[in-house]
Amino acid sequence: MAPAPPLPPPQRLLVESEWGAFVDTFGRVMLEWSQRAGLTLEEAADFTGAMLELIVAEFRRVAGDPELRFRPWLKYVTHAAWCKLMEALVGDGESEPTPIVRLLVSIDAHDELLRVLDEESVFQRRRAILPRIRMATDSTEWEAFYRSVLEGLSPSDVAAMMQTSDLAVHAAIHRVGHQLEDELRRWNEQF
Repeated sequence: MAPAPPLPPPQRLLVESEWGAFVDTFGRVMLEWSQRAGLTLEEAADFTGAMLELIVAEFRRVAGDPELRFRPWLKYVTHAAWCKLMEALVGDGESEPTPIVRLLVSIDAHDELLRVLDEESVFQRRRAILPRIRMATDSTEWEAFYRSVLEGLSPSDVAAMMQTSDLAVHAAIHRVGHQLEDELRRWNEQF
């Protein structure tokens, strides 16, 4: 498959400088997902490349719309790319369908890919928010949250390490978690 053409000048939703990060992140997710869905590495690479090429085309078509937000845009362009790829690959039905075609005609696979990409967008946003929350949070509370939630240690173990009470660790987890959820809620309203 030919490489995608260069992007147009920067737009509101995804500027050229962000496209590489988008492809790295969401292309990897799509590649891994398509392999889990039963495609070989080569088939998964073909599927992912075709989808990303169609997403670029759809990006160009709708990027100037000031009303679009990232998560709905991601779902929209992925759905549109899926449909266009299916139209291009699903023939007259007389020959044996390829693994990619079998994947494309599966409604469950379509819905699963949209869900996986949406989860990744939320994960990436959480990752981007954490440094800001860390700077705005008391260092002791951040440490309790980080060790418990991000490192997966039990609150009791964290309390012992930090020489504090389980209650203090649970309170820190709650407060920092609440800040994170507030930031995500604001992001969902914007994007």
